[in-house]
Amino acid sequence: MAYRILSFIVLFLFVTVTLYFYTMNSHFVMEAAGGHDHGMIEVPEETEHPPQITAEVKEKEDGTAVLQTTVKHFVFVRNSEGEATFREGHAHVYINGEKEGRLYGAEYPLGRVEEDLDIRVVLSTHDHRLLMWNGAEIEAELVYNAGNVEK
Repeated sequence: MAYRILSFIVLFLFVTVTLYFYTMNSHFVMEAAGGHDHGMIEVPEETEHPPQITAEVKEKEDGTAVLQTTVKHFVFVRNSEGEATFREGHAHVYINGEKEGRLYGAEYPLGRVEEDLDIRVVLSTHDHRLLMWNGAEIEAELVYNAGNVEK
C-alpha cells in the first residue's frame, strides 16, 4: 500500500512541475486568460539610424515556404539581461491577423502554404514591447499567394 501512495505522489509531483514550467511563460495560456499587452517603446526622434525590417517569402524545393527577414540597426537576441533597448530583441510574426510566434533570427518556417497569407512581422524588445518610430510600429508587411508575393 505504501508503494502505491509513494508512486502516486511522485507521479503527481512530476506532472504538476512539468505543467508549471510549460505554462510559466506560455503566451497561449496568457492570451486564453484574457490577453496581455506589453506596451511599446518609441525610438527617439533624434535617432539617426532607427531599426528597420524587411521580409520576403521564399519557396523551397521541397514545396514548403520560409519567411526570410533582414534587419538593420537591430540584433535578434533570445535572452537579454538588463534594461530593454530598441537595438535588440525579437520579432512577433502575425499571419492573417493572428499572432503565430516569435522570430529570433532571419528565418521563420511557414510549411506548406495552400492559401493566401497576410504576413506582418513587428520588431519588439526582449521584454515584448513593440518598437515604434514616428508613431508607427516598426514592421514589415506582405501578402503571400502560393507562387506569387505582393509587397
